[in-house]
Amino acid sequence: MTLTGSGGLFGAGSAVADPVPRTLKYTCSFPLIGNEPMTGSVAWTAPDSYVVGQATSRSPISTSATVGPNVTRALRFAGADTVEGTANVSAVVAAPQGDIPVDMPLKVPRTDLPESGPLTVPANGTLPSLVPSRPGPAKVTVGKIDLHLVLRGSDGDESRAGKIDAPCDLNSGQDGFLASVTIVPDGASATPSGTSSGTPPAYSGAPGTDSPATSPAASETGGTGFAAPPRAVAAVAAAVGVGAAALGCVWWVRRRRAEDRDG
Repeated sequence: MTLTGSGGLFGAGSAVADPVPRTLKYTCSFPLIGNEPMTGSVAWTAPDSYVVGQATSRSPISTSATVGPNVTRALRFAGADTVEGTANVSAVVAAPQGDIPVDMPLKVPRTDLPESGPLTVPANGTLPSLVPSRPGPAKVTVGKIDLHLVLRGSDGDESRAGKIDAPCDLNSGQDGFLASVTIVPDGASATPSGTSSGTPPAYSGAPGTDSPATSPAASETGGTGFAAPPRAVAAVAAAVGVGAAALGCVWWVRRRRAEDRDG
């Protein structure tokens, strides 16, 4: 069986990488004829990165499947002229937050059987939306495929065999790897420490007062922003004023006494 497809497991993301076809070998167990080898060739189009906390879109996937002439012969023997049904693909997203099992149900539309030779049928479906919660590398792998087929005669009614199920297992020595992606932190969560997004930190001297970097006093300290708080400046100014007044009074009293002695 040959599988070719396009789609994106995670949906919206950054730059879309060119799909690299992957070849996977399966063994499927069909009624009457037993085990049949199948080969899967999967071309997956997907962005190379996704964002933490952002739900991915439900991405469509389209595939085609080809089985050998033995399967065609057996279906014809069972009175089938057409085949339709579903193909359930089991996948796993190995993400930083943990492995996420994903079921991908694909619909097989009604397809005419050839008189002999290989049988090729299309299949399509929608991949579920996911929400990554941690940044880091991730990869997508596929495993078992379950075929559920309905056989129909030329009149559209089910054939003598009716429905057949064919489980397909990935042959040993393969990891089922399809694609690797990177999950990046959300922009808001990547804000440097010590600042908030778009809002400078409040000045701790007093609520509502200017920050050291923007207060008039900051320009008087060489731009360092280490000016004294406004209340402290006012207190110092008041103390200086009181001291000056006291000194003035002492000077005036001493002058009056000196004038009295001279007179």
